Amino acid sequence: MKRLGYHGLWEINDSPSELLKFEKTIKPFMDAVADTANLTVLSRNFKQFSPYGVTGVFLLSESHLSIHTWPEHGYAALDLFSCKKFNASLIKELIKEHFETETIVFTSIERGLIDRLELKSQ
Repeated sequence: MKRLGYHGLWEINDSPSELLKFEKTIKPFMDAVADTANLTVLSRNFKQFSPYGVTGVFLLSESHLSIHTWPEHGYAALDLFSCKKFNASLIKELIKEHFETETIVFTSIERGLIDRLELKSQ
């Protein structure tokens, strides 16, 4: 069954709040994810919230990469949608190292399954 895209969602919990507060700590992590997954970054956009918290979105040739942080809860949500496969385990290792946590829940969604699209069009 052919897929048009791969969508990975990582729920990052129990991270020290200092690692989640500011763009200066989030941007290098996002760059590392893009590099590890061999993604083509077209643009980067970050919103620094006051007093803290970050939303970051990378527009990719392959689709998008985003993160939203809630430092007061030690939580971040990472989202990668790509038309090419990526190694979710390597990204999870980056998360563990950067956010100093073992509490990560990963969900994978197959997007645009070709046989389902063909059935609907008949």
